[in-house]
Amino acid sequence: MLGSNSAARAAEDAVALRDRVLRRFLVLRERVLPRASGELRRYLTDLGHGIRGNIEWGLRVPRYFSLGSATAGPGEVTPPEHIPWSDHPLDTSDEPPPLPSITWWWDDLPLRLARGRTRRQLRLST
Repeated sequence: MLGSNSAARAAEDAVALRDRVLRRFLVLRERVLPRASGELRRYLTDLGHGIRGNIEWGLRVPRYFSLGSATAGPGEVTPPEHIPWSDHPLDTSDEPPPLPSITWWWDDLPLRLARGRTRRQLRLST
């Protein structure tokens, strides 16, 4: 979209994509956790915390919370007092986005089939 709202639209599209990818992560994590070893369970739980922390960090770091802040010097930009969070994702689709580089993340490979085989080997065998 061109025009005065193009940066806002790009930000909205980026958040929607992030939300769709994170929904996929949450779905897969919940599917794997019941069968996961203690180590894998801890890793997946910690990964979820790390993702949340990274998002919050990005909302507080001056270089990310406004385009104008890229030219500001040290101490010239104050992070916002209130970081907006939503209880609902911007994008609620369970379908893969139309991006070939990540569409495969929505492929549901049976764990017994995928174990010990590369993605290429799996593609060649089907």
